[in-house]
Amino acid sequence: MISNNLSSYLEIGPSSFVSLVGAGGKTTTMFRLAHELSDRGLRVITTTTTAIQMPSKNQTPLVLTREEIEQKADYLSEALEKYRHVTIVGTIARKDKLLGVDFDFLQRVKDIADSVIAEADGARHKLIKAPAEHEPAVPPYTTHFVAIASLKALGMPLSEACHRPEEGQKLACMDPSLPLTVEAFAKILGSPLGILKGKPEVIRSYLLLTALSQDNKLEAEEIARRVVSTNRNGFDLIIGVDKEGGLVVL
Repeated sequence: MISNNLSSYLEIGPSSFVSLVGAGGKTTTMFRLAHELSDRGLRVITTTTTAIQMPSKNQTPLVLTREEIEQKADYLSEALEKYRHVTIVGTIARKDKLLGVDFDFLQRVKDIADSVIAEADGARHKLIKAPAEHEPAVPPYTTHFVAIASLKALGMPLSEACHRPEEGQKLACMDPSLPLTVEAFAKILGSPLGILKGKPEVIRSYLLLTALSQDNKLEAEEIARRVVSTNRNGFDLIIGVDKEGGLVVL
């Protein structure tokens, strides 16, 4: 077991732009990192390039739309000084769905904060993700690429566990009705066309395996070993995250 400060292990600090991709914990990870960084005194923007649900007050103290930010000069900087953490979105499609912001707008506002953390992928609440041709939506100025997958997917039919199961079927070379094995799980995570797709060159990259437990720790370690052997340049660090938020380097 290691320190529970995830932002320290991901080497996130001032001038960081973090893009989160995959499935099975992006939103939880985004707000966890934001709280850790704001507790260190940094001004943090959380956002999305796709869509998110309306966050709770425990997750973020303030949600601002692009229109609100553009209507008043210094509105975002004043909000960051007051709250240390602000979530920005494009528009509010409905009360449970917030649409994302485009790359150009994010580039204009990102330096107002010390750090930006963005959900850069959609997953429809699935546990593992195999991206389509147009995914993920990772800005080119990303400094930290963080891929996420839930170990709860192990043993479930690929068709149920995976967002874009037709893509997952190609990557894992398996019938989508069959249970997801360690080997298939690792193929989706290790392939350059899988969860690593869209990673900008020469940046820090990490893999988080969520839902780690004593029951699946050996499987998680085997997945990490297979991912590294499949793509040695894929991830700088692979970390397991248990249900209490505890961290284990795999």
